[in-house]
Amino acid sequence: MFRKKLKHSSFLKVSLPLFLLSLFFLFLLSACPAAGKTFLEQNYPRSPGLPGAAPGSQTTISPNSSLGDVIRYIISWVIIVGAIIAFISLIAGGVIYLTSTGEPNKMAEGKKIILNAFLGLLIILGSYLVLVTINPQLIVMEIKKVPVSQGILLSDADEFSGPQTFEELELKISQGHIQYLNQSIYDCEKKFGRLSNNKFSSFDIKSIGFFESSKDNISVVFLSQKGFKGKALDMYSYRGRIRLSDKTIQSNGTSYIDGALKFINIKSIAGKKPLSIMIKNTGPGVYLYAKNKWEYVLLKEGDYPKLKDLKFNDKAYSIEIKNGANDDFLAVLFESDKYYGGPLRLFLEKNKGGRDRNTGNTLPNKLTSIIDRSTDKPIIDPKYGFVYKASSARIFNLAPIDPPEENPCREVRLCTEVNYTGDCLVYYTNPPEKIDLSQEEEEVGFSSPKNMPFFKPVVLTEEKVSYRQKNSTTTKERTVDFNDNIKSIQINGSCLVVLFENSDLANKAGRHSQIFTESNADLTKENIYQCGGIKLLGWHHLTHSCASAVSVFPISENK
Repeated sequence: MFRKKLKHSSFLKVSLPLFLLSLFFLFLLSACPAAGKTFLEQNYPRSPGLPGAAPGSQTTISPNSSLGDVIRYIISWVIIVGAIIAFISLIAGGVIYLTSTGEPNKMAEGKKIILNAFLGLLIILGSYLVLVTINPQLIVMEIKKVPVSQGILLSDADEFSGPQTFEELELKISQGHIQYLNQSIYDCEKKFGRLSNNKFSSFDIKSIGFFESSKDNISVVFLSQKGFKGKALDMYSYRGRIRLSDKTIQSNGTSYIDGALKFINIKSIAGKKPLSIMIKNTGPGVYLYAKNKWEYVLLKEGDYPKLKDLKFNDKAYSIEIKNGANDDFLAVLFESDKYYGGPLRLFLEKNKGGRDRNTGNTLPNKLTSIIDRSTDKPIIDPKYGFVYKASSARIFNLAPIDPPEENPCREVRLCTEVNYTGDCLVYYTNPPEKIDLSQEEEEVGFSSPKNMPFFKPVVLTEEKVSYRQKNSTTTKERTVDFNDNIKSIQINGSCLVVLFENSDLANKAGRHSQIFTESNADLTKENIYQCGGIKLLGWHHLTHSCASAVSVFPISENK
């Protein structure tokens, strides 16, 4: 049976050795530092060297191996393994040939295997001759080094001894005076040597450098303990040394290479060197900071996380909104990890997007307190609510409100009955003179057209509404109290609508406050309708609407 299979698998016999050689070649490339750019975590066997090579040419792969060394190492092993495979094929072919006396077909098969083995060996030897004898430079690869112009650098000299050119920078790096900081450092003593007399034994950090390309995206925090623990000693970015308390710049540093690179002297609290270093992303987004002001999470537009999934539940003490050129972030924090409800607080940048100067509650590059660090009590915002222990969040991008005809948020209706019936308060971005009741449902009352309550809450009160009588064109009026009396909400356009439980936000927003981005024909099952009543067997009974105030925010349509 074995010989019968061999008879019909000449292609397999030829391709199998080549396939095995390819696997071996790929295995070496995947592990070598030149291909993977990582430190080796295993020991590779020493190669026997190329035939006819100079003494001492035997080599193995190390983290410092050049690409030429790696290629020579691979070629050595390819020749040896190929020779072994050819030798085994010769033996197999010889056995088949010798045991096939009187069977011409089997003898021919044995001859074919022997011939293929010789051909494979000739190919391997021919490749070696091309690489070594004809043109030895084919196994010596030279890569032109392009200066790196982004990232973070650490120097063992002060900021006034920086490089004047990229060539000088590369020279200092090759001499070991400057190192790239390409990832956070968990243990500085393991990286730079033991710390003694406030100096690291193998590389003493005296200044930190930033390329201009990283000025808006990266900052570095020095910490007093390894493992990213302990006190934050200092913070640095391309802008300079940053005061932790208020994020102001204390030292601008010194610029080099026409401003492309800046070095700042390290001057940590009490002159202590860091035992761990954390690289922080500082690009556009919403940043929530813990009480220590350096531990944080970054949230982007469209995010609506449970903060416990980010290991940040109940830890947010302050917030910073960093808007890019085309950003105007709105952050909503909730105490509940059930999204969109419970005590909540909204955050948006002041004086952004043509808004009223009194609109918003955060400033660029400034922290806004969520909780008072001295008393551990929440900060109450009379316009945007408050949150004590933030458990979830939603991030939006606000749209400009002007011109009105381009505002994506067009109309909002708050109605006293489900399915947008009963009596409705109607808010418009660009209000008409009056509502055409002939186009509306009979017996449904409508307030006079109102301006959209953008960015600031408006208290729901008594209003006169007009309605069309059943089977008649006659219109009449009645007075309706909309406070705590909303059962459905209709949204036309891209809007974020906030219904607050309490009209007095200086007191509290209320644990039943809720946000909406889509119409909801029945609010009686929502959090905003769970005021009063009793909770029995997990369900609320005899509850009523909690909506006492409303605020609207136009949000980007493409997110």
